Amino acid sequence: MTKVMNNFMKETIVCLVLPNNTCGGMERVMIEIANYLSLIDNIQVHLVLYENDNFYFIDKKVIIHLPSKKKTKRKILLLFKYFWYLRNTFKKVKPYSILSFGETYNSFCILSNWGLGNRIFVSDRSRPDKDWGRFHNLLRKFTYKMATGIIAQTNYAATFICNEIKKTNIFVIGNPIRTIKTENINREHVILYVGRLIKSKRVDLLLRYFSKCQYGDWKLLIVGDGDEVEVLKEIAETLGISKAVSFEGKQSNVDYYYNRSSIFAFTSISEGFPNVLGEALSAGIPCVSFDCIAGPSDLIKDGENGFLIPVEDENTFVEKLNLLISDKKLRDKMSVKAQEISVANSNSTICQLFKKILIE
Repeated sequence: MTKVMNNFMKETIVCLVLPNNTCGGMERVMIEIANYLSLIDNIQVHLVLYENDNFYFIDKKVIIHLPSKKKTKRKILLLFKYFWYLRNTFKKVKPYSILSFGETYNSFCILSNWGLGNRIFVSDRSRPDKDWGRFHNLLRKFTYKMATGIIAQTNYAATFICNEIKKTNIFVIGNPIRTIKTENINREHVILYVGRLIKSKRVDLLLRYFSKCQYGDWKLLIVGDGDEVEVLKEIAETLGISKAVSFEGKQSNVDYYYNRSSIFAFTSISEGFPNVLGEALSAGIPCVSFDCIAGPSDLIKDGENGFLIPVEDENTFVEKLNLLISDKKLRDKMSVKAQEISVANSNSTICQLFKKILIE
């Protein structure tokens, strides 16, 4: 009986491997998983980092590992250093499960665990069909077959990995979506975009589409920063819409903009999992988005909480924006449906799914 009780009370050790605790969606999700698991009795969480910018809060119960600070400029020596750092950490900690995030790091993590017998799960955090170069693409095909399981963010990603890697033990778990408080808010005639201002987000198309809408007193607010900001301001000026468009820059309190807005517009042509789209839905904002690879179709139910538009289909995008601009009852109806996403993809729900894979 005593032996049974000792086994029952024994801690389950989990290693979570992340390149850096820095600003980013991948980093936020991994830290949330670490903090969630650390609060559960009989689970010991080890966070294995290559670097630590201390961006996200890490619970004090999480045991953090970092390599020695001795640096080398030779890339091959750095790779060997990280290989032995990971392998020695796994040998010392003896985890029941390992979870690694990051395409260029996952293969390396699997190789470091080779022959140690630890269960290891890896998860790609960008678009699944991204070309990482011939060497890494081949390495990925070889190493991913050795993983206990692969965690995909979207159904499209799961199908792609299954066909590409020829592995069937694939789980689909989206990103946790923040629950955004929407009590006592006053929606304004605002169309919102939140995200980086880079070429793949195609904010230039959003500006063009907005210029062709019957927008009247409506405003387009663009929250975010990036290399394209000055170019986009020139486009707005050329289109004659600069007075109706406001570039808000990078903002720490994005919820303020979610709670002001009545429509969310998203023209990205490439995604892994669009966190901002999930946040907009959580805030009760109907979304109009390109049906790009991958992510929007996992969040938007076309015609219920927003509209999915074929990539670069200008006429349909403008048509749906005009429809939402002119129909408040439709916006209100879609708003109710939109907020359901925060329940299905809540932080606790997503973390429980990871726990089930890693522990049970």
